[in-house]
Amino acid sequence: MLTQPHSRARPVRMILAALAVLAAAPAAAALPAGTNQNLTALTRAAARWLRRQPHLKEGKRRIRIQPPDPRLNLPRCSGPEFSLLNPAAAGPRITIRVRCPRPAWQLFLNARVTTWVPVVVARRALGVGMRITRGDIEVLERPLRTLPPSPLSRPAQALGRIIRIGLAPGMALGAAALASPLLIRPGERLRIVAAADGLRVSMAGIAMQAGRRGARILVRNASSGRVLRATVTGPHRVRVGF
Repeated sequence: MLTQPHSRARPVRMILAALAVLAAAPAAAALPAGTNQNLTALTRAAARWLRRQPHLKEGKRRIRIQPPDPRLNLPRCSGPEFSLLNPAAAGPRITIRVRCPRPAWQLFLNARVTTWVPVVVARRALGVGMRITRGDIEVLERPLRTLPPSPLSRPAQALGRIIRIGLAPGMALGAAALASPLLIRPGERLRIVAAADGLRVSMAGIAMQAGRRGARILVRNASSGRVLRATVTGPHRVRVGF
């Protein structure tokens, strides 16, 4: 991380890096060859440590650490200690504190963590009202931060459902983009089932509203003409309570 001591406005991370340089060693105090810290190896060690942290979200992590200023002249450390400047941070931008107990020095490394997860995406353009089939979708890995809310991870979650929001090829499918298919339409004949305490009664009815699975709709008892509010349980089937 490059530092400019005479700049007035400073991002917090660059200020920390500048303090690390000052705490580590005087700029003019060059170390004999072979006794200075290998910064490339230190950066790789920090990346390995970061990958093992359990607080990061699951998925394939791609870590990019900004190398420290190559002009840093730090004594070699046999056991550097790594920690997060902000332990609550889950990415994508993370600052790693590197501390050497003896000889005493520390520096800060900026890291960017991108988590990739499997997600259902559109294989081709999908228009509003289309029913999803196996050939319409596939599972690919995408960066977690680019996904819509409640992304789908398995094809079974999408198959047979209806597109509510048009999708371009490669776009990830979120729950809000899909709707369950209509199982009942107004005017259709259906079966009204009432069940409680082991007693089950079934009667003919007529739908007064359209409904998807789980929806509450109005239906009319075909025999009595009584209007009931029922829950859609399947094609042409609803459930009511006694």
